[in-house]
Amino acid sequence: GEAYEHLGRALSNLISPQEQVFLVRDVYFILADNPEEFVRFILASPENIRGMFRKHIITEGKPDPATLHLLYDKKDPLIRRAVVATADILGREGFDIILSGLFDRDPDVASESALIFDRRDMVPDTPKEKAQYLFVKKRWNELVLMGRAGVPILIRLLKEGEQKERRDIIKALGKSRNPEVLTVLKSYLHDTDPLIVGDVVSAIAEMGGPEAESILEACLSAQYPLIRMEASWGLERMGWKPKNDQLRVLSLLARENWAGLARLGKTAIPGLINALRETHSA
Repeated sequence: GEAYEHLGRALSNLISPQEQVFLVRDVYFILADNPEEFVRFILASPENIRGMFRKHIITEGKPDPATLHLLYDKKDPLIRRAVVATADILGREGFDIILSGLFDRDPDVASESALIFDRRDMVPDTPKEKAQYLFVKKRWNELVLMGRAGVPILIRLLKEGEQKERRDIIKALGKSRNPEVLTVLKSYLHDTDPLIVGDVVSAIAEMGGPEAESILEACLSAQYPLIRMEASWGLERMGWKPKNDQLRVLSLLARENWAGLARLGKTAIPGLINALRETHSA
């Protein structure tokens, strides 16, 4: 692989255009009867060199789409990625391989396919294929707008992803207006990571509505100050008005609005006493 990369760069940068033509032809005929090595070389080569091989592939018919399909069935993800890169040279005849690559279980293979779509300035046509492309590109905000085609992917990732990815997905889900999404987000209010819970509270506030309001009111009594604060600010962004003095006190406590609590007089005293028991600026 490394040797092919050095050779590809040399063909691209270190020789004249005329020498390129002859050497690309020579390399092609050396590797054409060994398709596995050929696709490895294509993967390691710069874009301009890949393009120069297209004429030889079309003229000689090697490797043909059937051979590439057989190679794509191999377990080695590097070979599958190389096949996808080579399929790009074939144009329309290689498109089904590129599309299959989007759904590959290996992220590098899927990324290679998505990169080809980007170079072609294309997005897949069907909702399922487009959603998969957006997933590979990690374009969560666009994925959530695809509704049934995109939201299940985000929900699955919410269970499996790393913290940063999960937090980004939660923020994207907050742009949904799907009641099922609200139900899913609500289930993560008990996550062991307070940062995740804080993001969930913020996302629920962005979704809005009576149920979101009730959820956030309950979060004003949460264990962690961060979650209480997110709930209070979220309710304010929703235009919320406290239904009673208890909720008003909880909201002011969450934001550490001591001046506002002082104006409430005796009503705020029990809440302030509880706040003194916590390790913060009360």
